Amino acid sequence: MKKHKSYLIWALIFILIPITLLTTANELMLGRSGEYLSGKEISLRQADKKSFNIYGSAVSDKALELKLESYQRIQPDIVSIGSSRTLQFRQKFFKKPFYNMGLTAGSVGELRDITNTIVKLHKPQIMIIGADFWWFHPEKENLSTSKKEERFTAPYKDLAARIENLTLPFQWIQEGSINLVDYTDLLFSTPEENIGVRGKLRSAGIAPDGSYYYTDRVIGEHSNKNEQFHETKERIEQGKDQFIYGSKASTLLIDDFNRITKSLQDQGIEVFVFFPPVAPKILSELHQRNYQYIKEIEDIFRERNIAHFNFLDPAQIGPASDCEFIDGFHGGDVLYGRIILKMAHSSPVLSKITDKGYLQEVDGKYKGYAMIPEPRVTSRAEVDFLKLGCRK
Repeated sequence: MKKHKSYLIWALIFILIPITLLTTANELMLGRSGEYLSGKEISLRQADKKSFNIYGSAVSDKALELKLESYQRIQPDIVSIGSSRTLQFRQKFFKKPFYNMGLTAGSVGELRDITNTIVKLHKPQIMIIGADFWWFHPEKENLSTSKKEERFTAPYKDLAARIENLTLPFQWIQEGSINLVDYTDLLFSTPEENIGVRGKLRSAGIAPDGSYYYTDRVIGEHSNKNEQFHETKERIEQGKDQFIYGSKASTLLIDDFNRITKSLQDQGIEVFVFFPPVAPKILSELHQRNYQYIKEIEDIFRERNIAHFNFLDPAQIGPASDCEFIDGFHGGDVLYGRIILKMAHSSPVLSKITDKGYLQEVDGKYKGYAMIPEPRVTSRAEVDFLKLGCRK
């Protein structure tokens, strides 16, 4: 009996030793990658002018915490706010300090939360708000009044989540997301080489100015579910996610939005509202289906005298090209530079602080591209990652 127990003990030891070694290596790899840094620590690393650290996590979402820390540290004159569809505005577009708070507002209610929060930290001179059409769908009304304080907390130090994360590298290797060379590179990486697994391996994620680089997609490294806009078209066909069908817009949400922008203006902030564009092929799909509420949003905005730019159709900005999109409803920074030029043309205030020379140069040079080349991010060229026959 004692001999049998002894065998069991040794068997357990032989099983536990490799498991312990591997999970310890995973913990070390995630730690060295910067996955366990707080938003403040990431912000401070991005403040280092000697480097251009991209933050891209494969483990947790610290975008809100990071952006609040960076916003307070930078105290920008110009800020852009909205969902992921506002992430392509960059510091290079402007002559004054700018920060991109994209990803922090996915509804009218979240817009109210984040604007209330940031004006207490610092009051910008100019605020550019990207309002997604689905914010004003009647089904989103319950989001308008549900302020969630938990959005402003960071669960990155939660012990249970951290233990669970220890198995993720095994999963990534099994799926083919990373290979053993990637794993080794991460295990021996240095803090100066971007932050987070995606940041380090793909140079994809949030830049020091708060904007976002889809580097792995545009250079063709990313497994793209949106070739030919397939995933976006599927959402439209099924009427789901951002593309729920509807004939009537919510006046409750539009009035709430109007109160938010008026409150900001009453505080002396110049507010610019725009409807972000969708790709021409996707716009055509929307016109063929039950999305009458989108047209009604525009009508109600006009009735309420809510100043805005309607760029849903990218032809309103300039020559429209599907090739300038990341997917069906996320435009690239070439297109978003053109948006700033268009708004600046109508506003002396915005015109004064816009680097029109730079934007006109890149618009002429990179028309038809999704990403303005940035050598600090990658030296690799953009490809036809959407398989649309784009000449890159």
